[in-house]
Amino acid sequence: MYVDLLTNTSLLDPSVWTSSDVLSAAVDYQAKKRKGGSGLFIIGGLCCLLVIVGIVGIIYLLTKRKNQQ
Repeated sequence: MYVDLLTNTSLLDPSVWTSSDVLSAAVDYQAKKRKGGSGLFIIGGLCCLLVIVGIVGIIYLLTKRKNQQ
């Protein structure tokens, strides 16, 4: 996909990309695209937090068991 885009860039008119309408449309598109991924970010953060808590719990149990022996 990116290679196709790079090979066709010489066919694009530079005046189109400098238009303020194109810039505002691109900014609006990115804003809409980012709103949908916020739930995934929260779920990913919770998963990372659970993994860290699990690792700390395992280390605590291993050091506790080692001190009892």
